Amino acid sequence: MKFFIISLVIATLSGMGVGGGGLLVIYLTLFEGTEQLIAQAVNLCFFILCGLASTIYNVKKKKIVWKCTAILSISGAVTCVFGSIWASQINPDLLRKIFGGMLIIGGASSLISSFVKNKQKENI
Repeated sequence: MKFFIISLVIATLSGMGVGGGGLLVIYLTLFEGTEQLIAQAVNLCFFILCGLASTIYNVKKKKIVWKCTAILSISGAVTCVFGSIWASQINPDLLRKIFGGMLIIGGASSLISSFVKNKQKENI
């Protein structure tokens, strides 16, 4: 039941654009003691299922730009191969620090962007 509730909260936050995948990795590593690479693999499965649902919805609504999708898919697949090879050769503690740093930078960027947008709305 605990995992169902946690999954529901993370999925809801992810659907709202909060970055549920990052939250899932943080939860698994900090509270469940999962290794970083395993947590990222679980996160990838989570992302694939969310992406599949989103893709089905958008295909039905005819909102997919197929040329752009092909370019991004091919470049993403190639990058994933190189990234996974690189990640498997890095010390897990360093990988954890890099991932944490990326989360902090991404969160700070989103926060600053939000403040800038709100400030621009106030000036209008």
